[in-house]
Amino acid sequence: MKTFVVKNDFIGDTTCFLQYYEEEKIIQLYNADDGEDFCCPTTTPSSVIIPDGCVCIKNYSEGEGMVDLLENLGVIERKYDVPYGNVLLTICKVQPKIYEYTE
Repeated sequence: MKTFVVKNDFIGDTTCFLQYYEEEKIIQLYNADDGEDFCCPTTTPSSVIIPDGCVCIKNYSEGEGMVDLLENLGVIERKYDVPYGNVLLTICKVQPKIYEYTE
């Protein structure tokens, strides 16, 4: 399992690994030091259609930069944005490389 660093001005840098829950269309990040939940950059609003093999990422507020981070790791490919209230959610295709970062 590979790890990666999430840079955060408030809590510092955190080394993480991830888990991809394909059925639920969720990516969860975990702290590699203690295995505790770090963050969940994905969301599954009932009003947004998420194609199979894709996830919907919150790329605003505390999730800002997550699409770029995961895309730079090669675990997702950005497809399109979906309006959701006052924000845009990003639909991304999950790439096979995601399994290199899972436990």
